[in-house]
Formats: sequence, C-alpha cells, structure tokens
Amino acid sequence: MTAANLIIMKRIFTSFLTLIVFLSNWASTYKSDGLCYDYDEATMTTNIYGTNYTGSRMHYYTGETLIIPEKVNINGTDYLITEIKESGFESSPNLQTLVITAPITLGAYSFSECEKLKSITLPEGITEIPKGCFYNTAITEISSLPSTLISISVVNDYFNRNLSDTGAFARCTSLKSVTLPKSLRHLGDDTFSGCTNLTEANINENIVTIGSHCFSETSIITINLPLSLKEIHFRAFINCSNLSEISLPDSLLLLGAHAFSNTSISEIVLPTKIESIRSFTFRNSNISKLLVPVNVKRIMPAAFSGMPSLNDLIIADSQETLEFDYHASIKFGRDPWENFTQDTDALGEWFYGCDNIQNLYFGRNIATWVNPNYEFNVESRANEDVLNPFHSLNSLKTITIGKEVTDASALLFEQYSNLEEINLLSDIPPILSPLSPSQLSSVRIIVPEGTSDAYKNISGWNGATIIEESASLDNVIVDSYNTDTPVYNLQGIRVESTILPAGIYIKGGKKFIVH
Repeated sequence: MTAANLIIMKRIFTSFLTLIVFLSNWASTYKSDGLCYDYDEATMTTNIYGTNYTGSRMHYYTGETLIIPEKVNINGTDYLITEIKESGFESSPNLQTLVITAPITLGAYSFSECEKLKSITLPEGITEIPKGCFYNTAITEISSLPSTLISISVVNDYFNRNLSDTGAFARCTSLKSVTLPKSLRHLGDDTFSGCTNLTEANINENIVTIGSHCFSETSIITINLPLSLKEIHFRAFINCSNLSEISLPDSLLLLGAHAFSNTSISEIVLPTKIESIRSFTFRNSNISKLLVPVNVKRIMPAAFSGMPSLNDLIIADSQETLEFDYHASIKFGRDPWENFTQDTDALGEWFYGCDNIQNLYFGRNIATWVNPNYEFNVESRANEDVLNPFHSLNSLKTITIGKEVTDASALLFEQYSNLEEINLLSDIPPILSPLSPSQLSSVRIIVPEGTSDAYKNISGWNGATIIEESASLDNVIVDSYNTDTPVYNLQGIRVESTILPAGIYIKGGKKFIVH
C-alpha cells in the first residue's frame, strides 16, 4: 500500500470516528406528563417544551400549572434543565400559573398566546426575557421580576430586526401595572405595546433605552423616566391618548420620530443634550409652548407638523446655525431612525398643520440642508417657498429676533398677514425681508436704543411708521415666572406671568426678555 493510500485510509478512519462521536452526542427526546425534553448525554443538560408535533398533529401542554424544576430525571439520570425551547409552550390552552425554580434561558415566544396565563414567577439569575415570551397572556401585574434582569424584548441587530416581531408582554390586555427592577438596562421594541389597560409603569434608575413602540397604545397617564435614560426610540409612546405628563431627563440623547404622537401631553421640556428634533415627535399632542435648546443641530422634515396647539415656539440663542433637513431617509438623508420614501414628495413641511403659532423667538441663523445625492432637481425649486421652513407660519403675531442672528431673511414678513409686532434685540440690524405696504403702517417695531435709524434704512423698512426704541436691557431676566410682582407687556397691559410667550416685558419697572 502506497503512502498516499495510507493517508487516505487514515482520513477515512478519522472521519468515521468523528461520526461515531457525533452520533453518540446527538440529543435524544424524552416525553413525560405532556412535557418533552431534548437531552444531551455528553453535557447532561436538556431543554423543555410542551408544544410539539406528534406525527402530523400539533400537541399542546394541557396542565393549569407548570412548575419547571432545576433538574429532571430521565431513565435514572438527572439532567440540568437549561432552556425553554423557542415557542416551547405557545398556545397552551389551560395554563394559568408558571413557576420557574432555577435560572434558565427563556426561548422567544416561550409562552405566547397562553391566554389564561395570569401568574408568573421567575427566579433570580435570569438576565433576559426575549421577544414574544409572554405575548397575549392574561397577566394583570408585573412587580417581582428578578433583580438580575438586564433586558426585555431586545433584538441585538437593530437595523436588521424583523419589524413583525412582538414584544415580551405585548397585547397583554389585562395588564394594569408594571414595576421594573433596578437592574434593567434595556426595554426593547414593542415590550408593552397594545397593553390597553396598562395605566402605571414604574421605571427604576439604570434604564438606558426604551425601544420602538415600547409603550404604544397603552393607557399610561404619567411616567417617570430616570436620569440614566439615553434613548427613546421610534413611536415609543405613540397612541397613548391618556398620557398627559412626562419629564424628559437631561441624559437623553435620542428622541425618536413619532415618539409622543397622539398623546395628551400639554407641556414638554426638551433635554439640553438632544441634537436633532425628528419627524412628528409630538404630532397631535396638546403642547402649546416648545423651546428648541441650544444643542440642537438639525430639524428633520415634518418635525413640528401636526401640532395644532403649538402657540409659542422659541429657538434658543446660539451662534451655531440651525439646519432644517429637506430630506431625512436612510438612503438620502442624515437620520437613520426615520424612513421617508422619496415618492411622497413630503420632504420638508416642517410646520405643516401648525396653524396657531402666534409667537416666535428666533435666536439663531438657520439654513436648509438638501442632500446633494437626492434624486430630484432641487435647482428647479430653489426659489420656491417650500425650501423655507417658515414660509407657512401665517398665524404669527409677534416675532422676536435675538442678538445672535445676523441673517433673518427666512422670516417672510409679507406672508404673515396677522403680524402685529417685531422685537429686534441686536444693535446691528440682521438681514431682513421687506414688510408689506400695510405692515409698514400697522406693525409695531421695537429696536434697541439708538438704532432706529439703522433699522429704517433697511430695504423695505424705510417707510415704517411705528418704530420704537427700547430702554437698555442690561438687567435681563430669562424665563422668570415665579414671582408675585405684576408683569406688563410693552403696551402696558398686565399679563398672566405663568404663560408668557416669547417677547419683551416689564416687571418691577425693568424690562426683561422671555426666550
């Protein structure tokens, strides 16, 4: 026999031995009392499940109570139960009580559609509750989850996740209250989505992310968010019609599109670290006043659209230009959390449906950002108002332009037929669009002391008849509401000091600015 033949024979023999070892380690299946176990004699471990095919027929676990022990005896040998198989007890028709006595890996959809399951006891040591685990069950309260729990419903690859996946407790319509352990870091997509009777959610400190649709279509009224929170994703609280109050922590970095659409929120303070305001974040809410913080760098398409109650918009003072994105899809824009399709042509419309904005504080220069790779002849529409974020604010009554603004030409005064007053805070006039003939005689213009001639020399402003100089604003108080001292506007009319729109006011004989 040649050396080559010996090598071939040796490889065949080695492969044969490998096959024997592989077959000896192949997990066998054991069934007892309606439960199934795929056990491995080499590792002395097994999984457990009750939903399985018997021949061509689906078999379900039929017991009312399921207690999963640490070990199971199979043919005289103890095997450690390490896992509940994916969909392992799905649709068990009579299951009402679940007790797991030792740490175990829960498979996705383990107990989904167990419509009578009311009580679950999970042991310390469990770190994850996967997607769909208790979907559409009869659980009424969640208050004693393991203190070792780190994540619920989390899918590791966010961008390649299956959007049809369901959350761990989604559609649990009997669920009324939730208390989450301090160990929890991540609430994944759809975790409590569709829990229509959920009114109370206690989120302890250390939570970092709240996933897409996490609390959508629940009945939550208020919710406290911890200082550890960094991300609220797409549609996290959409259609929570009873949600009327929420405080966003300053730790927040991401606030997703539609996050609070269709809620009853009337007041909101955006965190100072937020860098962009995404599309429809507060659509159909009751918010009447909104401050765009200094740290915001860009405004996505339709960011303020569908906010009919918005009356006061404040763009805080900054020397950094604020960019309004004309298109922000994954393919064509800069926001990976929003997906506009190109054929909608609804690519700007930042204020569509904001028909009641009356007071605007304009504290920084703005620009419109258009993706150069967008498959649309932007030049053909370059002179159209659609590229100007402020072209449709026809309800404006008062406009205040801050000291940092050098170019306010985006404010199309001639289009604002209800305009009554313009306050300008800079000693050096910024670039301004002209006033209409009627506005020259009807709009009250207030400028810093000693600057009226400079403002009158602006093209389109030289016929203004109601132009006044304000006194020195050295002692400026910003957003100073908490006082019993009467507050008056520049017309001498006393105003309610707790709901001041942006503008200049008099208090204690001194003028102050509300941004």
